[in-house]
Amino acid sequence: MGAARYIIDGSDFIGAFACPTDRNVFVGKNITNGNKKVISETLNASTIDITIGGSNLVGIFMRANSKGMLLSNLTTENEIHILKEAKLNMKMSILDSPLNAVGNNIMANDHIAFINSEYDDKSFEVIEKTLGVKAIRFDIGGFYFC
Repeated sequence: MGAARYIIDGSDFIGAFACPTDRNVFVGKNITNGNKKVISETLNASTIDITIGGSNLVGIFMRANSKGMLLSNLTTENEIHILKEAKLNMKMSILDSPLNAVGNNIMANDHIAFINSEYDDKSFEVIEKTLGVKAIRFDIGGFYFC
């Protein structure tokens, strides 16, 4: 895996526009083919065009690892259909929570997830089951880490 300094839509916060896994990078539909090529080559992963809740800020509204993906409750039926049609062989869950900026409230990899301590017990269980990892509620100095 390489590294690249990059700007998308005038922002260098590319994590707001993409959600990577080990095989795929979910990117907003506004990402140009040139940008997708750089992302794909840099991360050695395929790009998948999607919106979440009609927004191109995919990295804010979803979190994924190689086992599963968590989607904001803003996700539309059409967006769910698109993800199912991609046949990604991953679990998929909608987090029904007022903390709908899922990507801003969960940090996860294939071994552990640190989650906003305000997620309720039901969401906590969904996160663990979908990502297949142990989740830990977390805040730093009274502030949520995200």
